[in-house]
Amino acid sequence: MKKIKYLILSLAVMLLPAALHIAAQETGNIDPAAIIQRILAVERAQLDEIRDIIFEAEYIEGELKDDSYQEKVRFTKKIFLKFLPDTVL
Repeated sequence: MKKIKYLILSLAVMLLPAALHIAAQETGNIDPAAIIQRILAVERAQLDEIRDIIFEAEYIEGELKDDSYQEKVRFTKKIFLKFLPDTVL
């Protein structure tokens, strides 16, 4: 009797992942075209909000000596991005 219970239990444990996998395959009410349209709408809204950008960048060059970093050169520059319709200069 115990062998039958263990057999049934082991079969149930083996079949459970397959049942979960099959249940996960249902698509539900997801409309791929609507998702794509929403992504494009968000992208258009973000692009409309972009203005000219100015930021500073810093480049540091050096080497590691005796577990300490020795700085050799440091460059700081200002970067200007001008956004025009359909392009970036």
